[in-house]
Amino acid sequence: MDDFKKPPVLSVCMIVKNEENFLPDCLESVKTVADELIVVDTGSVDKTVEIAKSFGAIIKYFEWIDDFSAARNESIKYATGKWVLWLDADERLTKESIPHLKQIIQTNQKSFYKIHITNKTKSGTTESDAHRLFRNVKGVRFEGRIHEQIYQSCVNSGLKQKDTAVRLYHLGYDQNEVDSKNKSERNLNLLKKLVEDSPTSSYAHFTLGQCYSLRGDDEKAIQHFEKSYELKNMSRPLTGSLYNCLADSYFNIGKIDKAVEFADKSIKLISKQIGGYVLHYKIFDKQDQHDKAILNLNRVLNFLEYFKTHPKTISTDVTLPVFMVHKSKGESYLKLEKFKQAVESFRKSWETSPDKSASLLKKFTELAVNHSDLENACFGLEEMRQRDMDTIQVLDLLGITYIKLNNMSKAINAYEELLEFHPGNEQVKRRLAALHVKTGNHDKAQELLAG
Repeated sequence: MDDFKKPPVLSVCMIVKNEENFLPDCLESVKTVADELIVVDTGSVDKTVEIAKSFGAIIKYFEWIDDFSAARNESIKYATGKWVLWLDADERLTKESIPHLKQIIQTNQKSFYKIHITNKTKSGTTESDAHRLFRNVKGVRFEGRIHEQIYQSCVNSGLKQKDTAVRLYHLGYDQNEVDSKNKSERNLNLLKKLVEDSPTSSYAHFTLGQCYSLRGDDEKAIQHFEKSYELKNMSRPLTGSLYNCLADSYFNIGKIDKAVEFADKSIKLISKQIGGYVLHYKIFDKQDQHDKAILNLNRVLNFLEYFKTHPKTISTDVTLPVFMVHKSKGESYLKLEKFKQAVESFRKSWETSPDKSASLLKKFTELAVNHSDLENACFGLEEMRQRDMDTIQVLDLLGITYIKLNNMSKAINAYEELLEFHPGNEQVKRRLAALHVKTGNHDKAQELLAG
């Protein structure tokens, strides 16, 4: 008798084409949790299929017909697991997510899940989410020629939507120029066909508008965004995103009144968001209303903190690095000539930035020195001292600043170190001697002046 074989719990389903560079790390990231790997190839001519086979994947072939949903549905057709997780080759399941994923798939819940996605871009990262994990029940199918969705079919099949801490890391936006251009052309053609297939779909026009926007063609983007707005058959969160896209495109072509109109509509519709307040900041900054610009940057900071522990109300909402928001605040305060606040904002930007850039450190330190912000000047100068940045000038400024703060012992330390660089400098000796006199060390002062 054959040994009893337990049915698979998790099926990982993928569609691929010429993904030999991305695929190994993707499959490596799921191999400890996937009971079944299903890889549908749509025409690879590299080592993609060979790599998939080396991980024990079930390989199926499907002729590409310019329809992502058709290919996705082909992949999940072969899934025998209780749960399905669908991925692209340029995505990786994070190690921290594996316990969360294992916990979900051991349950008997009839649910589908939004998974968080960190997207690597040329300029940093962005955040998004998508329905990637679902209970494998009859009736779940992808819809849409591109930007394929399972939401409606999951709901129709009796599944309940839930959030999870499972996270994917997506590399696909960090492509070379040729690959990026080819992907943009492919998506544009598919989205045009989507609009032809569904001319009365707000979502179809919305996604085509987004594609034009990403290509820098805001005039064409607005045409489709306005059509989407006219049709009015999208969900509330997507409508909020549409308003933000319209505001951004109108801003880019200089129609500020229209940008204000749609940014206001977005915030009125969904108050808990980031994108609408970023747009308000850009608009007020353009209009030299810098107090209002700062007010909106503070709202951005508040919601960046809020969404650390709460689900987003707009799944496509922007996520900005905190240090960039503080830097923008610093620039706004500078324009208002509020130098103390500018220094504080630039310092916060430096402290929260991942690379602790030397240029930003130097910027807020020089600003603090020039405007007699002594505490921040000392902080910045000490950081520059540790990095050996402009050492001689920094030590001199440190000495002067500590004197102003009446901290003679630290001033002495700075000038003693400066004297090591200029052993015979009479000016440094006299200043150091005067400091020793102030602290009652007359013998040391005489020794310096005699030498």
